[in-house]
Amino acid sequence: MMTHRSELRGSQAPDERRARQGVMRAIVIWTPVFGACTGLALLLLFQAIDGESGAWFGFSLLALIGILSGYSALSAWRDQFSAAMESSGQIVRKWRKSDFLLFFRAHYVLVDTIGQKRVFRVRPDIYQEMPEPGGWVWLEHYPHTNALVAWRPLGEEERPQEARERESEAEARSLRRSLERMEDSSPEPVEPVDLPQFDRRSEDR
Repeated sequence: MMTHRSELRGSQAPDERRARQGVMRAIVIWTPVFGACTGLALLLLFQAIDGESGAWFGFSLLALIGILSGYSALSAWRDQFSAAMESSGQIVRKWRKSDFLLFFRAHYVLVDTIGQKRVFRVRPDIYQEMPEPGGWVWLEHYPHTNALVAWRPLGEEERPQEARERESEAEARSLRRSLERMEDSSPEPVEPVDLPQFDRRSEDR
């Protein structure tokens, strides 16, 4: 499957600069959050060890936020030194929600890239133009943050061979289940009943 980046237009066109800005933005936001939460969590841990039982709750909360922000910061730092990759897959879900610490609604797309599900945070125009769940897309993105560089919809003939085989097997299973349900719901055969035989001569008498 060959995609010429120069042929992509509109929201599908490559935007390396915006993707890089997204990676850098994640570094700027999540690295300080991770550092601050880690420092405060250690402080509360020492207080809890000294006998302040109420500090355990604060330590647990800050430790959880620190782990989540640390993962995001590490992913962004790794992508800072990585090259973009290509993937193709089927859209599983599209949704909007407000980001943590970011006071505006963000748009997300969950894509099953044949064995691995990836969540992409996309611009509103890309969100509107991407196919609905069940559609297939080609994506160029960074491997750890999934910062999107370019995309385009895929036709049925462009889908990976493995995906087409998987869909054929799913259709065959569905057909077999339908036939089994039809057989189960069919009426049971009626056993023949012997009816009494009447002699016409006896009736005439």
